Amino acid sequence: TKFPPGEPFYQSLAWIIEPEFPKNLQVALWLQWIWLPLTIWLMRRCALAWGFDDWTSWAFTAAMGLNTFVFWGSISVMTELQFVSCLLASMLLAKKAQENPDSEIGWAVLAGAAAAGAYLFRTIGMFLLAGFPLVMLYRRRFAAAFSFAAPMLFAIVGWSLYTGAHKTPGLPGEIYYTSYLGYHISGFR
Repeated sequence: TKFPPGEPFYQSLAWIIEPEFPKNLQVALWLQWIWLPLTIWLMRRCALAWGFDDWTSWAFTAAMGLNTFVFWGSISVMTELQFVSCLLASMLLAKKAQENPDSEIGWAVLAGAAAAGAYLFRTIGMFLLAGFPLVMLYRRRFAAAFSFAAPMLFAIVGWSLYTGAHKTPGLPGEIYYTSYLGYHISGFR
């Protein structure tokens, strides 16, 4: 569907903290802003993990932190920073799984859970299901591949079953908001 449950669920915390509208808008913006330092910190950690020197990793971190779109994402109720944070966390944890064969299953489960979080904020995150498992299958590390895929499949299948059960059989304009595939197929009828 167009909107997975991550952001609505997360922003519902604003209503729990402050149930009175429009006072809760300020809480919602603070909840959104929290993702900015986390995203910047994860960028720095990833740059170091990928082998960049200290100066270059600070340059990447500064470029991300000073980027207008990143800043805009921290003061608007949108899913970009949540998705990027989950994506970076997944990549960082997947690297830990690759580097630590003795504890790869635990790291792979955590990486898969972070990737599932990315999917639950933005459906494009479903493509993370292919990357790490394919690398691990190529390396014949089947347990790590499955351990990453399991939490992702749980999120993807769970959300797909829910949206399938609540599908709108209505007009093309309504279908657009509940089924990307259904909307595009409806143009061929």
